[in-house]
Amino acid sequence: MFLLRRTTRILAKRKRQHRTMADQPSRLEMRARNIDYVRNALPGWAGGREENITDSLSRLGTWQGVDGIAALERGALEHGWAHIHTAWLYEALALRLRISRFQKQHVLGRFRWPRSLQLEASSVALCLAFGLVFKREFEVSFFGDALRVMLLDTTVVPDEYWQYHHLEPFLVQLLALVRGEVLNVAGDYRRSLGPYQAIIDRWGDVDGLREALFAACEYHCQRMQDESDEFSEEFTGAPFDVVPAEIMAVYAVRRELGLATPEVDHPLYKAPYVCPVGSPADISDELLDQVEREF
Repeated sequence: MFLLRRTTRILAKRKRQHRTMADQPSRLEMRARNIDYVRNALPGWAGGREENITDSLSRLGTWQGVDGIAALERGALEHGWAHIHTAWLYEALALRLRISRFQKQHVLGRFRWPRSLQLEASSVALCLAFGLVFKREFEVSFFGDALRVMLLDTTVVPDEYWQYHHLEPFLVQLLALVRGEVLNVAGDYRRSLGPYQAIIDRWGDVDGLREALFAACEYHCQRMQDESDEFSEEFTGAPFDVVPAEIMAVYAVRRELGLATPEVDHPLYKAPYVCPVGSPADISDELLDQVEREF
């Protein structure tokens, strides 16, 4: 009960922070600057501008996520989810560009920059989770393949990273389940699923699965706060701090497999944050289209 009260306070604080950020007049100016930078940098962008472009895209995605959460808090469900879908599209595009740039620099070995993708790993997992929810086959394939490489290749993500991070192995395991692949990430890849292992272990046990999902929700909320000096928490940025994409993905995968899933009674897994309106396919964004054409 004490932990549940603490979780409720964490969530309330985070939602309050998003409402405050969304009300800041300066956000419009900051967003406009990032949009202008991307548009101006795109022509002939190969000259060292890719990193700045991806950073701007990520910032724009974060602002969209903040506005989405704030709108859901006001009860503007359609408007809020449109922002959340747009946030995912911006972050997914930024990650695709970063990963592609990293791959192109493979020949540079230890001199490539960035030297690893460990800062991107949890965002890749969350983008994969959201893609699974909405059956975005291109992004699911791209991010699924990228995560597998991250898990296996220590020149892409160093081995010590996996001591503290379990979201990424879990999403690879979830993807294998929906694809019907015979894969045991914990055994075959030697990567721990941490608190998510119980979801896999209790996949066919309704009561056990409910408890495992509750524990995963608790884990999510504890990892929303950037408090550790040893590792980076996975769920610190909007919108996937408040929108539990990885839990939604469990429900989506089980629906795809024709399996009933018990409802979990947890403050994180509540409407409207787990009841999407529309989908990313409904979003039309001129800047995203422009970057895609150049990419």
